[in-house]
Amino acid sequence: MKVTVIIPCFHNESTISDVLADIRCQTCSDWELLVVGNGSCQEAQRKIVEAAASKDGRIKYLSIEEAGVSRARNLGIEKASGEWIAFVDADDRVPPQWLGNFLSHVSLEPDVVAGGISYRDERSSNVHRTDLKLDSEEVYCTDAKEFVSVFLSDMAVTYSPCTKIFRTQFLKNSGIMFREDISVYEDGIFNLEIAMACSSMCFIRQTGYEYCLHPSTSAIGRYHACMKEAVDARRKLIESVMRRGGLKQNDIERRMSVQLEADMLDVFLNLYRPGSSTKFSGKVKLAREIFANEDIARAWRVSRPTMKNLPLLAFWSFYVMRSPFLCVMAFHFLFLLRKLWR
Repeated sequence: MKVTVIIPCFHNESTISDVLADIRCQTCSDWELLVVGNGSCQEAQRKIVEAAASKDGRIKYLSIEEAGVSRARNLGIEKASGEWIAFVDADDRVPPQWLGNFLSHVSLEPDVVAGGISYRDERSSNVHRTDLKLDSEEVYCTDAKEFVSVFLSDMAVTYSPCTKIFRTQFLKNSGIMFREDISVYEDGIFNLEIAMACSSMCFIRQTGYEYCLHPSTSAIGRYHACMKEAVDARRKLIESVMRRGGLKQNDIERRMSVQLEADMLDVFLNLYRPGSSTKFSGKVKLAREIFANEDIARAWRVSRPTMKNLPLLAFWSFYVMRSPFLCVMAFHFLFLLRKLWR
């Protein structure tokens, strides 16, 4: 088997048929598909997958107790029998040449093949391509200094496992798995660990993968109790990857300052997301703690937010005024406006 495609599935009965059809229409036919149902009460999607499996023996349905997307993907890795492993989300789309695009670049047997991604806005059906900025159609790297610079150049490459295929032998030998103790940014942590462990990467301009934007169901739009642990783990890995890539100390400090600022804003905004039970006083307390943090103070001295990130610019303004109370009031008002607008 050339490729094992892994799809974690949780109440995706409305979209799984389209993804199954996409995989079955691949120009490359040497694949197996492992759909991992995550949790009980998944009868609707299970029947859809098993009906497809009865017509195509390459499709298998696996089931686990509800344990999150990471556990589902990890089970898929454990059961994979293909030479390569690819990931698809159950509510995304892939064109017929998706697997073929990857497999046309594996002759040198890199540990990872990575590329660009397309974004499909489900509200407007518009598709926006984000290609990697490469000098040629294929860039094969065996030096960490080479592939780290490309790897960190685009967020989709850094954080999405769906823009890559992984050599199964490398993945299993490395022991790298998706973290099951966090529910946010586990993709990025997984990929950063890959960048620390792999010895070769091949980059291509575009994979053809279509990430479908569903604002109402996006994981980043929900409250996560583990947000602080997740951003801290990710930030440490980003710094380690930069050092592996031989970046200069000044560049590392500047980029890590920007990252710390963004992470602290993310931790703060997490309290406003659906599912949070944090009261007004709790938000003020967190803002006060962030404003008093010496690491944050050093980060602000190294860099300043720009108009490209208005929430961070607003956050910095209230930091300068030393007013956590007004900060919480302002963001409460902004989130209320955003909710009314939607």
